[in-house]
Amino acid sequence: MHKLIRFFSILSFALVFGAVAANAQSVTKVEADIPFAFSIGDTGLAAGKYEIRVTSSSAGTATVRIAQKDGSGRWTALGLVNGDAASGKAELVFERYGDERVLRQISLNDTGVAIGSGSGRKLRLAKNSPRSETVTVALN
Repeated sequence: MHKLIRFFSILSFALVFGAVAANAQSVTKVEADIPFAFSIGDTGLAAGKYEIRVTSSSAGTATVRIAQKDGSGRWTALGLVNGDAASGKAELVFERYGDERVLRQISLNDTGVAIGSGSGRKLRLAKNSPRSETVTVALN
């Protein structure tokens, strides 16, 4: 009898924490047709059709995977989940410095993810072109 109670206690414990671990991440997959070359961190990517997969964790971070649909370019990075969810439409938010565009935010229907700008890239761009403007691209 004692073994049976212990067995069910362990089984209950495993089921409860297994369910919590299964819900600890959410994955969102979207597509975008980006009409201009852009950079993410220190990586430059060409204009084209991209698949974007955002895996958010309960710890407030997100893994962002961006891949060109033709397989020619891939990029993975960590982002910070923030409260900038899309209001009505999901979109990519770029910061434009002269002719360069840097991805800085992915706004999804349920959350927003801030993307780091790389090792001083934003500062270098800002020195060369002090005025920046925001450019958005809708997600499918």
